[in-house]
Amino acid sequence: MAGIRVNLACGGIAAIAALAVALPGALASDRGMAGPARSRFLTIGGPDRLPPRPRLSVPLRCSIGCDTTAVSTLIVPGGDAPTSKASGHLAAGHPHNLVVVLSPSAAEKLRRRPEACRLRVRVSAEGPSGQRARAARLFRFAPE
Repeated sequence: MAGIRVNLACGGIAAIAALAVALPGALASDRGMAGPARSRFLTIGGPDRLPPRPRLSVPLRCSIGCDTTAVSTLIVPGGDAPTSKASGHLAAGHPHNLVVVLSPSAAEKLRRRPEACRLRVRVSAEGPSGQRARAARLFRFAPE
């Protein structure tokens, strides 16, 4: 699936968001996972605590084929990174990853204080018959 890449820069922090095909079974295991955010046919999965890395990956899934728009914001001490937006189509039941690639300055802030940072992800989806779903999830970061 081809995703849309968005480059944003503000105050030395940049974020890139894209939808990319997830590894098989990315949503299959419940080990180490907090309850995923669900809304009708849309699910935002992943662990409660993400590893503090320059490339963040959040699994998304629709139980029906749907067009999605995902908005992510890295919340860091001293001001949030700019919001990143990605759109794409998710096939029914096939997980995909929302991938957020941080700028070097954002990655450094995350590396220094992972306990003070959060990743906010909001996804809206529309099914083939016009059904709508919205889900949001706030991720913490695991200390390394």
